[in-house]
Amino acid sequence: MPSALLGHPLSLIQYLDLKTYLVGDINTKVDRASMAHSLEVREPLMDHPLVEWLSNLRPNSSCATARASCS
Repeated sequence: MPSALLGHPLSLIQYLDLKTYLVGDINTKVDRASMAHSLEVREPLMDHPLVEWLSNLRPNSSCATARASCS
Protein backbone atom coordinates (compact mmCIF):
# COMPACT_ATOMS: atom_id res chain seq x y z
CA MET A 1 0.00 0.00 0.00
CA PRO A 2 1.37 3.43 -0.89
CA SER A 3 2.50 5.30 2.20
CA ALA A 4 0.57 8.43 1.11
CA LEU A 5 -2.74 6.56 1.45
CA LEU A 6 -1.95 5.31 4.95
CA GLY A 7 -2.54 8.82 6.26
CA HIS A 8 -6.29 8.49 5.64
CA PRO A 9 -8.24 6.59 8.35
CA LEU A 10 -10.25 4.55 5.81
CA SER A 11 -7.09 3.41 4.02
CA LEU A 12 -5.47 2.43 7.29
CA ILE A 13 -8.49 0.38 8.35
CA GLN A 14 -8.64 -1.37 4.99
CA TYR A 15 -4.91 -2.16 5.14
CA LEU A 16 -5.13 -3.55 8.67
CA ASP A 17 -8.21 -5.59 7.71
CA LEU A 18 -6.37 -7.12 4.78
CA LYS A 19 -3.24 -7.92 6.79
CA THR A 20 -4.89 -9.22 10.00
CA TYR A 21 -8.62 -10.05 9.97
CA LEU A 22 -8.88 -11.63 6.52
CA VAL A 23 -5.73 -13.70 6.81
CA GLY A 24 -6.04 -14.76 10.44
CA ASP A 25 -9.79 -15.20 10.71
CA ILE A 26 -12.10 -15.23 7.70
CA ASN A 27 -9.84 -16.95 5.16
CA THR A 28 -8.84 -19.58 7.73
CA LYS A 29 -12.47 -20.34 8.66
CA VAL A 30 -13.58 -20.57 5.02
CA ASP A 31 -10.65 -22.86 4.24
CA ARG A 32 -11.34 -25.20 7.17
CA ALA A 33 -15.09 -25.34 6.57
CA SER A 34 -14.67 -26.05 2.87
CA MET A 35 -12.11 -28.80 3.51
CA ALA A 36 -14.35 -30.38 6.15
CA HIS A 37 -17.12 -30.74 3.57
CA SER A 38 -14.89 -31.53 0.57
CA LEU A 39 -15.75 -28.30 -1.21
CA GLU A 40 -13.56 -26.30 -3.56
CA VAL A 41 -14.04 -22.66 -2.58
CA ARG A 42 -12.80 -19.66 -4.53
CA GLU A 43 -12.64 -16.16 -3.12
CA PRO A 44 -12.98 -13.93 -6.19
CA LEU A 45 -12.45 -10.63 -4.38
CA MET A 46 -9.10 -11.84 -3.07
CA ASP A 47 -7.60 -11.91 -6.58
CA HIS A 48 -4.13 -10.36 -6.20
CA PRO A 49 -4.32 -7.88 -9.14
CA LEU A 50 -7.81 -6.77 -8.07
CA VAL A 51 -6.79 -6.20 -4.44
CA GLU A 52 -3.70 -4.32 -5.60
CA TRP A 53 -5.77 -2.09 -7.90
CA LEU A 54 -8.38 -1.43 -5.20
CA SER A 55 -5.72 -0.54 -2.64
CA ASN A 56 -4.47 2.22 -4.94
CA LEU A 57 -7.86 3.95 -5.20
CA ARG A 58 -8.21 7.21 -3.35
CA PRO A 59 -10.31 6.96 -0.16
CA ASN A 60 -12.79 9.59 -1.40
CA SER A 61 -13.72 7.36 -4.35
CA SER A 62 -15.20 4.63 -2.15
CA CYS A 63 -18.90 3.79 -2.32
CA ALA A 64 -19.69 4.86 1.24
CA THR A 65 -18.09 8.27 0.74
CA ALA A 66 -19.78 8.72 -2.64
CA ARG A 67 -23.23 7.88 -1.23
CA ALA A 68 -22.81 10.23 1.71
CA SER A 69 -21.74 13.14 -0.50
CA CYS A 70 -24.62 12.57 -2.94
CA SER A 71 -27.33 12.50 -0.24
